[in-house]
Amino acid sequence: MPQSLTNGAGENNSASSMNIPICQGYRLDSGQMDPDVIIVANSQSPPYDQFPIEGFTQLYSYIVKLIF
Repeated sequence: MPQSLTNGAGENNSASSMNIPICQGYRLDSGQMDPDVIIVANSQSPPYDQFPIEGFTQLYSYIVKLIF
């Protein structure tokens, strides 16, 4: 994904330039959105360009949609 502010997700090199995506996790067994699937944004210390996704249940397969 491009890193420029014009063509990509943003700089993401400090807490003030973070562009945290919207995350939606959909279970493949039902097609329903799972509200437990979330982004964990660390705005206190680097790396500012990594956004771990949590809340998955091992019993299901998911499709994850990220909107920047």
